[in-house]
Formats: sequence, C-alpha cells, structure tokens
Amino acid sequence: MSVAKSVQDDVDERDRRAASEAMVVVPNGPGLYKVHSGEKSIYTVDLVGGACECADSRYRDSICKHTRRVEMAIGEREIPAGVRVDPTLRLRREL
Repeated sequence: MSVAKSVQDDVDERDRRAASEAMVVVPNGPGLYKVHSGEKSIYTVDLVGGACECADSRYRDSICKHTRRVEMAIGEREIPAGVRVDPTLRLRREL
C-alpha cells in the first residue's frame, strides 16, 4: 500500500521551522546578522564563516534554522512551498 506524500513531508524540518517560526533578522556588519528568536534568544549568524552561535550549529553537522532564516530573508534560500510563513519573513522579502 502506498502512502501519498504531502508537500509538507518533502520540506526539510529546519527549512520549515526557519520559515514559520517568529524570528527577526537584523544586519550587524558585512556577512553578519543578529537573529532574534523567542523572547530572550539572540544569535549571531556569520554567513561568510558559515556559523551561528546556537547549539544546533555548534554540535550538529547541518545548517541551523537561524542561518537558513537569514538566507531566506536576504533571498539566498528559497522559502519552501506549502509552509505557513512568518509574517516578518514575508515582509522582509518584500522590502
């Protein structure tokens, strides 16, 4: 028996979270961005160095949701189809 996959199933979990969770991206120098995530969480993303201050970036061999969010905000990564997009990301892309 085959099971039909939805578009949501094909979207990488970190891409989905990067697009849908409430985050604010603020430029902080050449290739540097501050990502405000949650009430008190602020992470520095270094696109040139390929690093973020979050635990996910430090301990896993994958691009974290904060880095993905920056890439989406500046147009370097596609916003996944079929995902509820955080309004601040949609607004940022329209500027």
